[in-house]
This record gives sequence, C-alpha cells and structure tokens, in this order.
Amino acid sequence: MVFLHFFWYYISMVNLLKDNLSDGKKEQKEKKEASQLKAPRTSPEPTKDETKTKVDIGKYKDPEGLSVGKLETGLWFLKHRKKFLYALYTVLIGISIVSWSIFIYSFGHYILIGMVEDSKMLDGLSRFNHAIPIILQRQKAQPFLVQAPAILSGNGTKTDFVTKIINPNLTHWAEFKYIYRNSDGDIIVEHENFILPNESKHLLSLGHEGLGSKPELSFEFSDISWGRVTAHDYPDWEAYSAEHLNIEISDKKFTPAASTILTETLSLNEVSFTAKNLTAYNYYDVNFIILLSDNTRIISVNQYFLENFLSGESRDITLTWPGRLGRVRQIDIAPEVNITDEHVFINQRASWED
Repeated sequence: MVFLHFFWYYISMVNLLKDNLSDGKKEQKEKKEASQLKAPRTSPEPTKDETKTKVDIGKYKDPEGLSVGKLETGLWFLKHRKKFLYALYTVLIGISIVSWSIFIYSFGHYILIGMVEDSKMLDGLSRFNHAIPIILQRQKAQPFLVQAPAILSGNGTKTDFVTKIINPNLTHWAEFKYIYRNSDGDIIVEHENFILPNESKHLLSLGHEGLGSKPELSFEFSDISWGRVTAHDYPDWEAYSAEHLNIEISDKKFTPAASTILTETLSLNEVSFTAKNLTAYNYYDVNFIILLSDNTRIISVNQYFLENFLSGESRDITLTWPGRLGRVRQIDIAPEVNITDEHVFINQRASWED
C-alpha cells in the first residue's frame, strides 16, 4: 500500500511538472511572437566587441546552489519519464501475475483437497469428543474394594477390628481416613492410613473395650486424597516399589501360651520373626502388620512398629501375644512403608554421622 501511494504521488508530481513546463513554453512562445511583431525582420549582426563579451553559461553559478548539471539531469529524467513509467508498469504487472497465480493455486488446492481434509478433521474431532468421557473415566481412580469388617476377640474383654481393602488402580495411590461406627452410627474410632497402587492390605483397630463379643459394626472412608503415578516422578513404578519395599521376613514362629513360662497366670503367646532391610534406603519407621490364621480365617491380629530401620540391617523381633488363640497354622507379616512420602526416608549422611 505504501508503494502504491508513493507511485501515485510520483505520477501526480510528474504531471504537475509537465503542466508547468507546458505553461512556461506557451508563455515564452507568446512573448517571442510579440517581440517578433515589434522588432524589425532583420537584425544587425553582433559587433566584434559584443562577441567578445558573451558569457560562458557553463561557468554560471546559481546563488541557491542549482547548477547546470542538475538542470541537465532533471531534463534527462523528464525526457525518459515514459520509459521509467513503462518499466514500473511492467514490474507491477509481473507482481500481479505472480500474486494472482499463487492465490488461484492456493484457492483451487483448498477447494479440491483442503475442504475434504477439513471435513475429515472435523469428523475426527467429533468422534474424539465422544471418546473424552470414556478416556477420563478410565483415567479416573476407581474406588477401593472392601471386605466386610471382621471382629476378633482380643485379650479378655477387648475386641479387635480388621478390614481388608484392595486398590484396583495400577497408577493411583491414596491417603485416607477410615472410620468404624457402632449400630447407632456413632464413631467408635478413626485412623489414618495409605495404600499403594495395586496393593491389598488389612486395616486394623486394636484393643476396644465395652463393645461386647459381637458388636454391630460399620466401616467407611473419609478424606481420601489420591495421587497419580506419572512417568516424570516414577518412570517404572514396579521397579521402584520392588526396590524400596525389599524387606525380607524370615524365621517366623508362633509359640502358644501352653509353652511359655508365664502361662501359669496369664495366657501369653509369643510371635517371633526376623526382618532384614535389603533396600538401599533407611527408614524412620516401618510398621509390620501381623495376621494369625488357622488356614481358613484370621483368628488374631497385631502390629509392630520398628524405628530407624537402616539399609542392610537385620532385626530379631519378638512379641508377647495375650489370649487363647487356639491352633495357629499360618503367620502372615507385611511391612508397611509409604514410599511415595519422602519424609519416611532417613538422610544417608545423617545416618552415617550417627
């Protein structure tokens, strides 16, 4: 656009200069004709003195700086202005031909091919929009699978609660609270816990009194906070969990009350085992969930907290377990460590200094 404005401005100036020159020539012609009418037809030839006094116009200097060379240059441009205009017209026509050719090709390509491709793209987007709810539903964390809570007789009048839950999500872990309520809906107890992806575990609540041998009980979750396994944080979750949860349990043994020294006055059983930290990490606390069963059902539960469990360390653990438990055929011990929480790890340098 700027170029076109400049072009029309240039044409206007040329036409204006042309008109001025035409008017000047016309005026000079009129003056010349008038002088010829007044002057005699023959004029005397210049004398010898007059010839000597002629001025060399090439040496003329205008007070305003306009030289003869500049005048000749301007005159040359005026003589050849038509050629310049033709050259300019040629360039503009060439630009127009190229521009229109590109436009026609692009528009034709869009009509023949682009519109079909746009239609396919819109059709794909519409199908994708229908699939978005399904994709979001698949990525959404699924609820836990929960078994009915079991009520176990503890020592004397005490009662223990245990509930097995399963996290079916392969890429989600959760931190939550779980609540046991009585038949009136009142909260008996509330605890906090966690569960890792694709994990099953038992939630315990121990040592309740005054509930009777078979109280009515309900179980529920609250304040569930989900976390997602991402490739940025955990490129290989299975390898990560195997590396961080490599705690070996060995030498599991149950000694019934009849075989212990204190059985004369109290029914005290013993459970012993060895825990070895085969990971490269040190832990502030490791909770061991201990389940005793007779192969068909759980008959008693307990837990043991181990503090400052260092890498490569082996601990022999013995628990006194009150109550008459009957025949124990199976001992299940599962370590609990929330490996998604960086605060469970002891700094290596601090452990070396200790």
